[in-house]
Amino acid sequence: MITPEAKAVLVELTLSLLLFSTFLYNPMMLLALTFLTSFFSLYVVVASRRLASVTPESIRANRGLHSVEVLRGSKFEVRLSLELEWYGTVEVRDLVPSGIRVVSGSTSIRARVSGRTALSLSYEAAVWSGYRAVEFEGAKVVLYDPLGLVGRSLFVPAPMEVLVPFERTRHAGFWTTSMVRLTPGSGTVLNTAIGDEHSFVGVRPFAEGDKVRDVHWRRTAALTDEDALLVKRYDRLGRGNVVAVVDCAPEMSFGTDDDYLDTVLGVVWMTGKSAIDQGSSFRLVLVRSEGPRVFWCRSVAELSVALSGVDVDDRPVTSLEARELEGVLMSGSYVIVYTSVCSRNSRALTGLISSAVKRGCRVTVVLPDLGEFGAALDRLVLDALKACEGVYLSGLPVGCEVRRLGRSPSLYVIRRALLHEGW
Repeated sequence: MITPEAKAVLVELTLSLLLFSTFLYNPMMLLALTFLTSFFSLYVVVASRRLASVTPESIRANRGLHSVEVLRGSKFEVRLSLELEWYGTVEVRDLVPSGIRVVSGSTSIRARVSGRTALSLSYEAAVWSGYRAVEFEGAKVVLYDPLGLVGRSLFVPAPMEVLVPFERTRHAGFWTTSMVRLTPGSGTVLNTAIGDEHSFVGVRPFAEGDKVRDVHWRRTAALTDEDALLVKRYDRLGRGNVVAVVDCAPEMSFGTDDDYLDTVLGVVWMTGKSAIDQGSSFRLVLVRSEGPRVFWCRSVAELSVALSGVDVDDRPVTSLEARELEGVLMSGSYVIVYTSVCSRNSRALTGLISSAVKRGCRVTVVLPDLGEFGAALDRLVLDALKACEGVYLSGLPVGCEVRRLGRSPSLYVIRRALLHEGW
């Protein structure tokens, strides 16, 4: 690229040539200007070719550390050193990724070099709140010729990963992610004021070198009178794959303002959020007539997007082929199937449950609590639903657990949780 200074010189020479060849005709001056213009143009061409011969591979970049672990909000030093051979001016700018804020120092350096030279820069930075892993990709290097008339920009890879340890803590009644260093003795504390029914079980304190325990929000509970405390009961999960299967049949809706499908989506969102925060792999499977839609949710944002498009599908699903769920039902996975009694997709879901049990998965079938969701229905209809439930439970394979889900303020809880988490 030609710098603005070089463009200005070229424009002035061209205008001078036009001036002395027309209005102010002067053979000697015209000859001198022609020589200067030719020399300038030749210099630019030669410098451009010399810049084109420089490749990113010829520049050695080093950060010293490829991975660094820092506390949330704590400052850390970023160092970058470059070694290159050039005659002219070099400008180095470290590409600061999103999630990193510069506290002090400069992220760029400009120097005049001659031959083989080593350049280095350092500055203090910190990780923005909400980020757990940030990756530096590299630096931007701009080379200029000795006169500063021609330059070229290059990207030089210099990767470095910044990690922020985290654990789950309760704040203002909500369990949120606190990114701190795991120290001996820290961990989840039993809430003895709530009682045994909704105490936090299955989580032991952290020890030196331990990873965060994989836990799962098993039950939702009502808010207190002040709407300030959300209580969750924890169940221990095996590390690895967590799969939530949601039936999208019309039977998932009871036609009320707070129907069963809304409650299921709220529980799935909280289950997925807990699994993602604790380091488990979470997959969401939506059973639909055109085939199961599988979402691998690596973040809470991806989970929210996947759940935002869930709606009821009228057409029945008769079977689920193994190729459609390839890589989902792995051995040792924790599979949670959310369905309803008398669902038109019962046959396909039963086959999925049988396949999961055969593969060694821990399967939990979640059904609606008919005493709560069916309270507004006619008595005969409610009795018929209970009879269908008995038939459905008798056809489930041995080895899967059955739980019933009652009403929960899922929409309200999700709205409060989203606002609290900053989405």
